[in-house]
Amino acid sequence: MKNKNWLYLFISVMPPFIFMFYFYARNSSYLNYWHVFIVAITLAFCGAIFYWIVALVGKSSQAASLMIVVFWILFFIIGNIYRKILLPIVVRLSRLSRYSILFILIILFLVVVFCIGHRLRKKEPFLFIAVFEAAIFLLNIVPATFSFVSSKNSPVSDLGYVKTFNIDSDTLTPNIYWLFMDGMLGFKAMEDLFDDSQLKFESHLIERGFLVNREAQFEIGHATVRAVPALMSPNYYDSTMTPILTSINLDNYDSSQKSLTNLDTIFGRRNNELLLGFNARGYQTNILAISLTRYFYPVTTHYYINGKELKINGMDVSELASINQLEELFELLENTALSGLIFTHIIIPFIGKFKDNSMEMINIKSSGIDKKSIYGAAYPGGDTWHIDALAKIMERPEPQICIIHDSKAHFPFYLNEDGSTAARTERTILDPYNYPPQHRYVRNMLVNFIDLIIASDPDAVIVIQADHGLHSEETRKQMLAISGGDAEKVRLMQNQTMSAVRIPERWGGLDVPLDPLNITRELVNRYVGPNYELLDAHP
Repeated sequence: MKNKNWLYLFISVMPPFIFMFYFYARNSSYLNYWHVFIVAITLAFCGAIFYWIVALVGKSSQAASLMIVVFWILFFIIGNIYRKILLPIVVRLSRLSRYSILFILIILFLVVVFCIGHRLRKKEPFLFIAVFEAAIFLLNIVPATFSFVSSKNSPVSDLGYVKTFNIDSDTLTPNIYWLFMDGMLGFKAMEDLFDDSQLKFESHLIERGFLVNREAQFEIGHATVRAVPALMSPNYYDSTMTPILTSINLDNYDSSQKSLTNLDTIFGRRNNELLLGFNARGYQTNILAISLTRYFYPVTTHYYINGKELKINGMDVSELASINQLEELFELLENTALSGLIFTHIIIPFIGKFKDNSMEMINIKSSGIDKKSIYGAAYPGGDTWHIDALAKIMERPEPQICIIHDSKAHFPFYLNEDGSTAARTERTILDPYNYPPQHRYVRNMLVNFIDLIIASDPDAVIVIQADHGLHSEETRKQMLAISGGDAEKVRLMQNQTMSAVRIPERWGGLDVPLDPLNITRELVNRYVGPNYELLDAHP
């Protein structure tokens, strides 16, 4: 009987390890291996206690173990079931009513499972479950551990990568503004895929001194965490990313995505060469961020987020990175309905409060600029504070470099052409053919934003560069269906990016459009000192 009890306990505690390392293997760029391990152990411990309680009360170890296994499956996957099946039925009810119905259905289902387990007297079905769990666990922990060990033993780690810069104190020192347009599809893709002419937008940019790269495209697995170091850390890209990109079959979508997902890019983001180079040149460096450390770490002289300026003197960036990885893990788990109740309303707010309390944040003073003249009257977004931060930056001593992370062009596709919110379903909000109105709004807003910069800083160097195109998995599937399985159209949709650069003649001008992966190289070489070779070609 004791052996049987150990078998039932094993069955009850294994699912958290399976699911947690499944998540890690597919999101290792964001997550910390040991965070995943600790959370898995914690959940397994809770599962063991839950098992003993149910077995004691129900007087059936086998029924308790079967019920706990089903509970864990629901814990990790019911979010999708809830959103796709139950939510459309109860959408008009209050959140409390919806969750009450969900819990009642779960409890009833678990009671039924317990009754079924109570009738299973033979040991063989439970041995099969145990062997199956062990096999699935190995299939997940082996690649997860391999990814973790590989990242620790990467060439960058072995070399103790430190990027030092050749500084030329005689270089010109223009103010530089990089409009980092997250998820904004480029000229060619908008015209080829959606028959949405870009000529008017292109002419607006040309009139303002931009050289446009209509066919800008690069492959890095269409994810911001990888695009940031690819675009802004050339040494990291050349030494770490290029060998991986050239060794995998990019035509095999699933295989290439798996290889790129396992690439640990935290180091490349923490050591943003564009920012570190201009720091070394004596620039005031600025970030207007949408997420603390997820994409841009506070290695700048000034860092703005959510309408506040972060006091970053003496901040331990590595500690901040660890906190952010834990937050990333819980945000990943937030997508399931059951764990979402725990993580969304208890743990994530606690981590957020801890971060807020451990950092000094200062509210940004209102600039008095009419934001509706930039964003339009209908736009409901919460990022209009960018205007106030930009005004504050322009008041400081020059030279300045400022990265403005703007995600309005990113999926989901919820904006109308005037910036108002469109009423769409969970499926249609990811339909690629609902993207053009959002793109039109963003490009109109972008022209207004550029005019604001030029009005205050006529000789500004301005970069408009996106990190990727449309990269939602649901959007990919819909485009495959629409295009009859045309993989080239999908790749164009995912990787073709908005790209244009303005360098006035005062700062040397620009004769030909820059490749996205050469923009940082060109800026650093011109205004910091000769540090990089330009790329002739890349994946």
